[in-house]
Amino acid sequence: MWESVKGKQLKVKWFYHPEETEVRPLRKLQLPNGVFKSNHTDDNDIQTISHKCEVVPLEEYRNRLSLEPDRLASFEDYNDLYYMAGFYNEVARKIFYEPDV
Repeated sequence: MWESVKGKQLKVKWFYHPEETEVRPLRKLQLPNGVFKSNHTDDNDIQTISHKCEVVPLEEYRNRLSLEPDRLASFEDYNDLYYMAGFYNEVARKIFYEPDV
């Protein structure tokens, strides 16, 4: 994080939801809230960040869901936990899936 004439800035690395990728057909994910890591980065004003979230490996995600079964009932209410479904190369428009996804 740094401060510029525009205010406090932060470099962020982008994760994509499956529907945000340009890959078709897309493999259906076993569980909701899978995201794809990418090399896409940019600088953002810190005030544009809406909330903090976690992206964890699939095994940890499954473990956390077993401890908090209410998360499965309504993902709209629990939108702070995601799992890494793989890597998205936005230039080549290719997805590389994590094992077991």
